[in-house]
Amino acid sequence: MDATDLTVEILKGIRDEMREMRMAQTTTNAHLTALKVGQDATNERLDETNRRLDQTNRRLGGTNDRLDHLAEGQVRLATSMADTNERLGDLVRSVDQLSGRIDNVLIGPVGTAVRDLQVRLARVEEHTGIAG
Repeated sequence: MDATDLTVEILKGIRDEMREMRMAQTTTNAHLTALKVGQDATNERLDETNRRLDQTNRRLGGTNDRLDHLAEGQVRLATSMADTNERLGDLVRSVDQLSGRIDNVLIGPVGTAVRDLQVRLARVEEHTGIAG
């Protein structure tokens, strides 16, 4: 084999390897294109997920505001109930004191006069037929 034939064979080998590399490159480019399409679809899904998360966060913000408002109302209500309970306690103590005074009045001579008037009133009602 002479030098020219050897050179031609080497060049043919290089040419064949270049063809193989171009075919491999074409296949790789097709794979990269498919990956890019898949990546674009994934990015679109992520964008949609982010939009939904933003909507959810806005709704949660509104819900948190309403819960804060309710909690403030409950604190005001609890404070009001505590004040009311304190006032009721004062009222019960006042009634107890007045009951004791009334009992003391009804035990003495005034009490006897009151009971006498009640008996007399009952007799008048019986006699006149007026029921009380």
